[in-house]
Amino acid sequence: TKLINSLSNGEMMKIKSILTTFIVLLVMLFAPIGHAQLANRVQDIKAAQMKELISANQDMLILDLRTKAEFNEFSLPGSVNIDSLDKRFEENLAAFVASHQNTRTWMVYCRSGNRSAQAMPVLQRKLPGTIYHVKDGIRAYPK
Repeated sequence: TKLINSLSNGEMMKIKSILTTFIVLLVMLFAPIGHAQLANRVQDIKAAQMKELISANQDMLILDLRTKAEFNEFSLPGSVNIDSLDKRFEENLAAFVASHQNTRTWMVYCRSGNRSAQAMPVLQRKLPGTIYHVKDGIRAYPK
């Protein structure tokens, strides 16, 4: 405390400036690493690969991000509907994930891949483990 009290205003401003610069540099240095780690958890796949991945990953949960009406029209057996357009999407997703805490592999799809791509920042924050994103959507699913 004596050292701090003995510093002039100019010296304090220099120290604050140096500390601020140091913190900004640390954030800039480590932020890309965190983003890269999140991005590496997501694997874009095509709808044609879905059957094979589902067969190979029995523990995987499949999230259908379309509306309830779209889900009722056609959905994959065993998939769970969590509408990404619902204003409570994050809340609904968090509640679902909380009830499936041991799941480490997820597949997410929508109609064309657009909504699931837009929801990806939320999905990356909420879903632990690997996320398979069906980039061309369920409309490209081989029937």
